[in-house]
Amino acid sequence: MAKDLQAQIEGLPEVPQWYHQQIKVGSYKTKAPLWLYWRDGLDVVKHLFANPVFMPCMDFQPYREFKGPDRHCWDKLPPGHSFVGVISASDKTPLMIGIGNKEMHPLLISLANIHVSVHMKATSHAFTLVAYLPIPKFLEVSRPIHSILSAQVYHFAISIVMCNLKMAACNGCIMSDSRGGLCMIHMPLVAWIADYPEQLLIAWTALKCSPISLAVSAQFRDPLPHSPQTHSCTLNAIERACTISDPCNIASFYKAFEPYWMDWGDAYPSCFFMLDALHQWHKFFFNHPITWSINIMGGVELYWRLSVLQPHVGVCHWTNDHQDLEKLLPAVIIGAVPDDIACALCAITEFIFQAQNLFLYDETLHSLTEALHKFHHYKVSIITAGGRHGKNGPLNHFEIPKLELMQHIIHSTCAMVCQCQQTNHFAVHQRSFSYFF
Repeated sequence: MAKDLQAQIEGLPEVPQWYHQQIKVGSYKTKAPLWLYWRDGLDVVKHLFANPVFMPCMDFQPYREFKGPDRHCWDKLPPGHSFVGVISASDKTPLMIGIGNKEMHPLLISLANIHVSVHMKATSHAFTLVAYLPIPKFLEVSRPIHSILSAQVYHFAISIVMCNLKMAACNGCIMSDSRGGLCMIHMPLVAWIADYPEQLLIAWTALKCSPISLAVSAQFRDPLPHSPQTHSCTLNAIERACTISDPCNIASFYKAFEPYWMDWGDAYPSCFFMLDALHQWHKFFFNHPITWSINIMGGVELYWRLSVLQPHVGVCHWTNDHQDLEKLLPAVIIGAVPDDIACALCAITEFIFQAQNLFLYDETLHSLTEALHKFHHYKVSIITAGGRHGKNGPLNHFEIPKLELMQHIIHSTCAMVCQCQQTNHFAVHQRSFSYFF
């Protein structure tokens, strides 16, 4: 019995091997050596694709699903070929504050073929740790140079991890699935989950520009979406920067750098960026609509209205959570703010809740568009009532990056999947455990 059990354990597929590599950036000095701890992205994808645990919840053939019983297979691939969509997520986080100030930057990877019900559970381990990206601390350089060099290290490190995946996306790779069959698999990058600062880093765009569209900060307030950044548009901008940059001007010359996704098939940021529900919806609501309400009606009045809510048996009461406040705010502000402001806040709340639907049909997408238009129609009343405040006093604009990103949910949903299927919630939970294992 013991020998049979040992034989079965030894017969299990091996996990991908870990490697380590030191990264040096010319003659620049760093506070500590830059070590990249990584596993081959292709080996991780093969391990996930062949894992028998995911066999009941994995699709092996691409298809298009419509409302109703229709489900049509996608037959544009040659016989014996299939797709395995790659989903990646990265999120830099501090481990210790005040005691060593340790940070880590984990990079996770998963497959779009795994069903969403499994993806959304952190305990299913559908996302596998593939690398710890180095966090450089350069010495004796200015802040602009430091940010440019750090971005270069970021893209170079990911290029090392994903090198074989990028080749397999173009040429294909023979892989064994969890059923024991062999198939020629192509592995395009279909989604990348990151917060807004890291999206800017990935898209190689300036701080006051959108990582998805051609909009700049002065256009973040516009009620209509701007044209998305295409693959050719971004690469042409990089090529122009390489041509006109002066090698003697370090800051200008180092900006002309090739991003890691440049040679990953047809991938480009406006195509694979997922709108992160945690940072771009829930934290947006806490940082802006709730702040607007406090500035207009007063924090004491808002707290009093929340405190007198009658708790119901079997229903969770307000527990100081962002999502709980989203449910209550439209109701408790009625009568304390002008009607136009109430309409604007109700519209943005309706947009956030509608966007979290598991299935987004044409009717839902239309409702999202109408809710966003309604908010932009009434938003001027928030400025008139003094709801917008900054560090230096009142603001008379809505140049909010996360508000501009909401304009692209329709395009993103039509190109990929509904947004709540991929969120940074799992990364926030999993990054705490991945440091120890």
